[in-house]
Amino acid sequence: VDAALAGMGICQLPEFYVLPYICAGELVPILAEFAPEEEPVWAVYPQRRHLLPKISRLVEALRVELPIALGSSRDMLDMPRQAIE
Repeated sequence: VDAALAGMGICQLPEFYVLPYICAGELVPILAEFAPEEEPVWAVYPQRRHLLPKISRLVEALRVELPIALGSSRDMLDMPRQAIE
């Protein structure tokens, strides 16, 4: 992202990573028609009969919060820049 911010070219990064720069007007989304398809997010952990409570809580938090966080990023990208500020 540093090279793109310095005007040295373009970059392809996850939306959540570049969203602050887009909102600040430092980067502009281009070539949207070539965006990669969305991929699922996987939580990989050992399958055990009694999973550690902290692992269960993490997996549940990811299941609930990640779609909200990623959805809000996508919603913000669809908004006019003035509405974001």
